[in-house]
Amino acid sequence: MSDKNYRVLYFHDGQNLFNPEWVYFTQTDWDIDTSLQQLIDDGGADDTIVVGIWSNNDRVSEYMPHEFYELASDEYRDKANQYMTREPNSRNYLRFIVDELKPFIDSNYRTRPGRDDTFLMGSSAGGMISLYGVIEYPDVFGGAACVSTHWPSSMMLGNPQANEPILAWLRNNIPAPGDHKFYFDVGTEELDSNYEPHQTAVDNVMRDIGYVEGPLWQTQRFEGAGHNESAWQERAHIPLKFLLAPADNKE
Repeated sequence: MSDKNYRVLYFHDGQNLFNPEWVYFTQTDWDIDTSLQQLIDDGGADDTIVVGIWSNNDRVSEYMPHEFYELASDEYRDKANQYMTREPNSRNYLRFIVDELKPFIDSNYRTRPGRDDTFLMGSSAGGMISLYGVIEYPDVFGGAACVSTHWPSSMMLGNPQANEPILAWLRNNIPAPGDHKFYFDVGTEELDSNYEPHQTAVDNVMRDIGYVEGPLWQTQRFEGAGHNESAWQERAHIPLKFLLAPADNKE
């Protein structure tokens, strides 16, 4: 019997990861098991358990950081409310992961339960909640991969200043450089076609608080990539390697 202990990656919209029959909207999944296994076999990632957390009809409410909603303009809240059954429930969602799900996983599997071996990953609104998880629980999560993140300002294209309160909050709350990893990316088609200036604003926040692009922070741009599982499947190996590379393989 193997005596390995495994890192753990908690992944939002878990129904979209492994089986195309479960995927919302499209018939293409992330195929995350294939990408991760190939990295592990090639020495590009440590042995890792992926925990796919299924989303539900309260997805937007559960993935919306409280402060994003509270600090955003009325214009944004009016738009967000069209997709939410209630005001943000993200603190309870994260509390479920930290207080219920993670203890269950650590008790029933051979995990490496410490912060430096525990990560979050998601796309679109799942990118927001991944970042928020590290901000809210910096002693639990060692990093986040935020793929095609749906920043609130991307829904207010005619109001470029509307995101400033949120950026200020991020500037004051993202953990200082040293102990955490942050990956962001953006495509150029579909919903992602609106995202680049907003991701650039967040990149500027990262620089303001001392991050330098390298092993602790990375932002990628994918020309021609859309906002869908096919696009994310094609590049999944990049954020996986960024988060999960062995200590001696962080190029």
